[in-house]
Amino acid sequence: MKKFNISEFIWFFILLMFTLYIYFLLYTGKITLFIHPKLVKYSVFSFIVLGELTIVQLFKIFTVKTRITRKNGYALFLLALIFGVFFAPGGLTSDIGDKKGVILVSSEDVENIGRHSHSEEQVIEGNDIVFTEKNYIHYLEDLSANLDKHMGKKIKITGFVLKNDKLQKDEFILTRMLINCCAADSQVMGVTVKYDKAITLNKDEWVNVEGIVSSKGKQPIILVQKITKVNKPSNPYIYE
Repeated sequence: MKKFNISEFIWFFILLMFTLYIYFLLYTGKITLFIHPKLVKYSVFSFIVLGELTIVQLFKIFTVKTRITRKNGYALFLLALIFGVFFAPGGLTSDIGDKKGVILVSSEDVENIGRHSHSEEQVIEGNDIVFTEKNYIHYLEDLSANLDKHMGKKIKITGFVLKNDKLQKDEFILTRMLINCCAADSQVMGVTVKYDKAITLNKDEWVNVEGIVSSKGKQPIILVQKITKVNKPSNPYIYE
């Protein structure tokens, strides 16, 4: 009679949980809270490999114990799984901006964001500037590089509120998270907003701002005409 091998079963359980967790992230689309969409294909490959390893490990459960049990090894894998399941980011908060700093759009900061090739859809045209997830970075670049051209134009933009000690009481920064590869390399980028009731807004609160483009030194600033509180999007990131 084959004996139940607890050591092999634990490894099977760990592999199974990791496989199911990656499947959950892929199925729900929450994988993009960790990595850039262009890297999702590699996660699919990882899911397939883990699935195969899990099946192989299943047949080792009823085998003679040959490996040396290392409880610390189990603990590391289980700890990583627990953190992934229970502490997965629903989108990073403005705290990352406090640590890494914020890229405020200006003619001097365009190079920090990284200049992109502009198509007709990526260059601001007309008198109304409407930001979307797809044009966000390009519009910020164009707004900062050609501020004089866009002065006085109406602007509509959505993001979350960030405040710091360098701002006036009637100012806040409307920000978004930019991801180039994964959540670990995220950057906070945004534009200063002038609003007489800024003190009533909470940090990390999501709002839609409608206003007029003005300037503060070399930086654009939005003079608020209307602010609407909105729900945090299911995926709060902007991808480069």
